[in-house]
Amino acid sequence: MPLTTTLQALLEDQPGAAVAQALCQELSRFKGVVASWVVSLEPARKPRSWAWLGAEDIVGRPEHPDADDFELARELVAETLAQMQVVRFYASEPRFKAWSAACAPQVLDSVHCAASLGGLADRLGLLVMTTPAADSSQLMAELQATPAILTAIGRNERRRALERALSQAGNSVFLTDEQGTILWTNTAFSRLTGYEAHEVLGKNPRILKSGKQSQRYYRKLWATISSGRVWTAEAVDHDKFGYAYAIRQTISPVHHGQAITHYLSVHDDVTQRVKLRAETERKRHVDWRTGLLTVTSFRDALFSQVRSAESAQQDFSVVSAVICNFDTVADALDGDATDLLYDEVGKRVRGILGPRDLAGAMAEGDFGLLLDGTINAEMIARRMAQLQSSLQQPFPVLGDSLHLRLRYGAAHYPADSTDPDELWRMADDAIAAQE
Repeated sequence: MPLTTTLQALLEDQPGAAVAQALCQELSRFKGVVASWVVSLEPARKPRSWAWLGAEDIVGRPEHPDADDFELARELVAETLAQMQVVRFYASEPRFKAWSAACAPQVLDSVHCAASLGGLADRLGLLVMTTPAADSSQLMAELQATPAILTAIGRNERRRALERALSQAGNSVFLTDEQGTILWTNTAFSRLTGYEAHEVLGKNPRILKSGKQSQRYYRKLWATISSGRVWTAEAVDHDKFGYAYAIRQTISPVHHGQAITHYLSVHDDVTQRVKLRAETERKRHVDWRTGLLTVTSFRDALFSQVRSAESAQQDFSVVSAVICNFDTVADALDGDATDLLYDEVGKRVRGILGPRDLAGAMAEGDFGLLLDGTINAEMIARRMAQLQSSLQQPFPVLGDSLHLRLRYGAAHYPADSTDPDELWRMADDAIAAQE
């Protein structure tokens, strides 16, 4: 039976060492085969035996071959790779003197060598030692399949190592298909979310949504990862029991050729870090780069505004504004120039505020405004046109070619909502509706 037929089933569900040992076992059935040796020769690691079948004293104990044995194996594999085919070496060469002596009283006639086809990280070699009784032509024909088998062993072992690493990782990790359906989760995912793997497989990660993020957030997320780029951001999720927690998430597209086939998500629980940062922001109150309120201070001001407006029966508006190309412009500047950009943009945002209005720096290029009093859509449009015009003016030192583009969305208290989080989310979603 051909080697590929015998070993194919093992390749899928057995560790690499077990498949390598099965390969040696199959080769031992050929007449004249004295020993078979599968050896790993990755440049970055010490050589190691994966499998051995035959007389132990040919290359010392199988689990602890001599350094000279490994050096000869490396030499043979290198020559085999150079010829890009299975190679038969004759034991009459002086370099095989020690192996020939170890085979006595049998006569070592040949050493057949095959090597994996993968990169250096998967470098495996197969050495098959035979006596004159072996049918070398038949053996060579069978060995033509072994480079592919060795390559599959190396790749499968690397995949298994990656699976073990992800399974045991301290951060929550899960894999989805290209549509976002959960296919696999690790143990840390269950610890963080409260969901066991069987409860979420086949479902969408939206089961973790807390409602704290706007539609614009998710549109930006999908626009990023579906274009093949990595997404990294903070968010708030809900666990199985409804408790909120903060995460730092990284979503990486997985490619097969040019196509995206999966997404790998890593969630780091940053709840305590976010709480500490919020306390620091409350003490600092103002964002040092823009001179606007910090995120925490702006949210506190929004909640306070709702309470005040409720008791005084007053109106106010929440505006979410984003400079669409801010990241691109900032990335093109050096560190000092970037600081100047933040400072100047903050000044121009503050320039459109009334005496009781507030503004906060929500993210890079994203701003929140609290506009006091009864303000209709037309009045807000005029304010934003004023800000857009201001952003088009030349920037000191930076020049007049920045061309910052503004978008905004608004929500009104109490007409749209009386809930602070919902007001902000509605304002942010209004931007998404324009995209």
